[in-house]
Amino acid sequence: MTTIQELSTLATVGGALDSDELLLLTGSGTSNKMISASDFRYPQVAAIQRNQAALVQEIANRIAADQSYASQLTTLTSLIASLTLAEEPGAAELISLRDLRRLITAATAYAALDDALSGVYNAASLGMKPSNGAADNGAAWRTIVESGAGTIIVPEGTYGIEAIGSHITMTGGNVRLYGYGATLQLSSASDKFLLWLLGTNRVLIEGFTFDCNGRSAAIQTNGAFNTWIRHCEFKNAPSDVSALSVTGNTPGGEAKSTDTYIELCYLHDCESRAMTVTDARRTFIQRSVFDSNGGSASPYTGLNVESHAKQGGDPGDDESVIDLFVTHNYFLNSTGPGMVVTKGTSSILPSRIHILHNVAVDSGSSSYNLGAINDLTVLGNWAINSGATNALGIGDSGTQGTDLVCVYNRVLNNLGTNNALGLISITNYENIAVAHNIADGGVGFGFSIDSCSGDQNVFDNLARNVREGFRFRDTADLLLASRNRAKNCTGPGFNIFSGINFVLDSNIADNTNTAGEESAEFYWKANSGVGRLANNIGWNTPTGSTYTARVESGGSNVLVTNNDFYGGSFSIHGAGGSNGGGNRT
Repeated sequence: MTTIQELSTLATVGGALDSDELLLLTGSGTSNKMISASDFRYPQVAAIQRNQAALVQEIANRIAADQSYASQLTTLTSLIASLTLAEEPGAAELISLRDLRRLITAATAYAALDDALSGVYNAASLGMKPSNGAADNGAAWRTIVESGAGTIIVPEGTYGIEAIGSHITMTGGNVRLYGYGATLQLSSASDKFLLWLLGTNRVLIEGFTFDCNGRSAAIQTNGAFNTWIRHCEFKNAPSDVSALSVTGNTPGGEAKSTDTYIELCYLHDCESRAMTVTDARRTFIQRSVFDSNGGSASPYTGLNVESHAKQGGDPGDDESVIDLFVTHNYFLNSTGPGMVVTKGTSSILPSRIHILHNVAVDSGSSSYNLGAINDLTVLGNWAINSGATNALGIGDSGTQGTDLVCVYNRVLNNLGTNNALGLISITNYENIAVAHNIADGGVGFGFSIDSCSGDQNVFDNLARNVREGFRFRDTADLLLASRNRAKNCTGPGFNIFSGINFVLDSNIADNTNTAGEESAEFYWKANSGVGRLANNIGWNTPTGSTYTARVESGGSNVLVTNNDFYGGSFSIHGAGGSNGGGNRT
């Protein structure tokens, strides 16, 4: 039976429990006392903070060195399962469920995760030897990968891997690969993938550095299920592949890679793109850093998400991406966009795409280049120092997307030089909600809504220090713009041009049209259908503006009422405009 000392060693990477902690736990300071159900008497257990990743490696190393630890963990797990646990601290004389979990969860979580694991192996005993990248470990690595062994620990060091002729392929599943401190580097002659997960199920890869060395891809999942890649580094992919790819259409099947989790990874210095997702369902990319990717080859980005037309001979429909979550990542110093989502050559649009709480800094082009998508959520993202005017570019002029929610995003200090684009630019979408965003600093429009249709709601946004605050062009159906503010613009705060059916209500234009680009802070031109300009405020109208508000040719059935136009006047030109009264100048 496992001893208290052995349990404490497993449960605390930093060392065993001291005598006081042992006394709290068992009422005895004897470190070699055997554990039994009656020993768990006291609700107080010393609060021990654990680094779980380091703990897992420590346990794995101990198991690899001494197989008796495996049986000890099994004994411990069985013991815990036999206990009658109190639900709350202080109930009876048994340790609380919460505190017991605090003590043993880290030591048992991975050991109890998969009953199907076939064993734990040290890669050194299977022929892999650190070589600073010089010697070839390809044969040993291929044997390890293709054998499908349960748990493999690769010790610290740099391992040269030669992948020639065929990809190093894993099939099957229930495999865990740990490589904290280990670098796997493709040799200069390699032309195949370092690791190809072909139809696998339940594979965990953790702690490695994968150096593509300008030769080929590090990892590609192909029709794989339940894949976790954590705490890994990917670098130096060549221009024709990504360092990491998630895709599908396995040979002889139609499977998408499904339930793929990429977390806490660092992907950098890749020549074209660091990561690609295509033909995948439920992909989660979170808390990772994409740095200095794009090099000299298209698409010049950190993350490329792209649907593809099926290749000749592939079964099933065109490839598509469904249920993608990109959350809490950093996209830094990309040659082109920080990230790209597009339909590519496929007839099927990406769908249910969620871009949440990311930060893009110093992108050479748009920070976020998001094309035609069905059901797109863009929430809480930052774009700083974007090299293209449309820092947050959403839409495709050739294909319509549907159901966009764009809220709580920030675009700051835009460096683009095209003054005919919006810092936040939305093109050719049906049904949009754009709210609580900020576009601050740039030569273009703060917000550009172009060729959209359906229900269009634009409210509670701020545009400042830009050319025009809000430009609405060629929009159809009904657009409601409310409670928005444009400040310090060289052109109009609000410019509505060539659209159908508008309501512009309760907005503020403050010190806009300072360069006199148009004749007013609120400018309404060549629209049709029904329009309403009501309850808006224009103040600090610069002397270069002829009017605070102007409704011009083609503005049919436009009602202008209950607005406050301070420092200027308003004008209605052309048929269909109507002064509904209540306007103050």
